[in-house]
Amino acid sequence: MRHLSLALAAVSLGTSASVALAQHNTDVWPGVTGTNLAWSPAGFQPASLYNPLFPVDTFLHGWSNNNPGFNYEQFPAGDVLPMPQGVQVWLEVISLDPALLVADVPSGIVLDSPGQRMLLGGATLHVHLTWFVDKTDPGFNPDLCVFKGTFRFVDTGIGLGPSPPFTFLFATVPVRGGEFPPTNSPASGDFDEDSDVNKKDYKAFRSCMEGPGARSAPNDSSITTCEVDCFNAFDFDDSMSIDLFDFAELQIHFTGG
Repeated sequence: MRHLSLALAAVSLGTSASVALAQHNTDVWPGVTGTNLAWSPAGFQPASLYNPLFPVDTFLHGWSNNNPGFNYEQFPAGDVLPMPQGVQVWLEVISLDPALLVADVPSGIVLDSPGQRMLLGGATLHVHLTWFVDKTDPGFNPDLCVFKGTFRFVDTGIGLGPSPPFTFLFATVPVRGGEFPPTNSPASGDFDEDSDVNKKDYKAFRSCMEGPGARSAPNDSSITTCEVDCFNAFDFDDSMSIDLFDFAELQIHFTGG
């Protein structure tokens, strides 16, 4: 577990993103299901969207943001109930892509390895950590545009069981909509952004298409190796996959040439 000095953390992490702290509906809401911690279906759903990170180049170099945060479940939502008094909820790392870090600015503590934990708080917790991709890390892969972190909630207060794992997808390239969560900015099919949709865009679509429920895995470096590029241009139904539905929409937008 790394420790950053407070000055370094405050300058290079706390002020790196130009967005304000997230509103309640952009947070993951911890709650309880039965005797286990869980997260509410009413809050932000992990892995449902790419979480944008923004460039930072001060004392640290890479991309960061303080969204998503964590905000306690206040009312029953489905089978998820508010947490009882006495809980002590920790965020535990299951896996992190190389160069992805999680920082708590006030304490200067950074998580960078499986098994490490960070205290989020009690039954009425509300906290925003800083998510950071360090491009100076020896394990940084410049070919990646999405960095994945998988976590779970763990209680050390009253003995609740851990939550199921959840995964965040952090994007170091602009995400369609540009806000958090992204605004409902529709896909255009114009992959190369030259104001038309033609054979070049169709070639990119073929590289991006993986079918329903599957994330794009483009591997043609002459086009892109970034799945977010595919999502931005071709995910017409915002399903986080490029499939035949999107192909039908692409044909509607096709201008030829």
